[in-house]
Amino acid sequence: MDNQKRNRLIGFITLILLALLVSPYVLVDKSKQIEATIPILPSNHQIESALVEDNDDLDIETSSSLNELANEVNSVVQQQIPANNSIQDSSSAQTEKNYVVQLVALKNKQKIEELIALLRLNNYDVYTLPAVPQEGQLTRLFVGQYLTKAQAEMVIIDLEHLSKLKGFVTTK
Repeated sequence: MDNQKRNRLIGFITLILLALLVSPYVLVDKSKQIEATIPILPSNHQIESALVEDNDDLDIETSSSLNELANEVNSVVQQQIPANNSIQDSSSAQTEKNYVVQLVALKNKQKIEELIALLRLNNYDVYTLPAVPQEGQLTRLFVGQYLTKAQAEMVIIDLEHLSKLKGFVTTK
């Protein structure tokens, strides 16, 4: 009796698994599927024929005029690059990040390390002062660097839900 019940159970499980494997193919509506009629990549023969046609059409006069045009473009680009670099340097000075969130200050090294791991797993920029926490020494935990105080205050709300700690905004 036990052998017969076991065989029936195995047969039933096998039928269920087969039904689960086959049912997506049966239930999918084929009329809504879009078939690609245009090849995504051209064949090697099409590429070779296009290259041969391009080489035949190219004249010596056109290639020399193209070289002159390329030289002119390069000279204009070379003149504009130093001007763009000076603009980027001044803008980077203006975008200095001034605000950080101090989440907690603790003497417990293990708790600080747990909080750092939790926050880094949730993609927060975390650092401590002092940089290497030591047991018994007061360690402050800071999160992020933000341009505005409003951004930092929005992060405080997320941090409160995540770590159950209410931090405050401070300047770096």
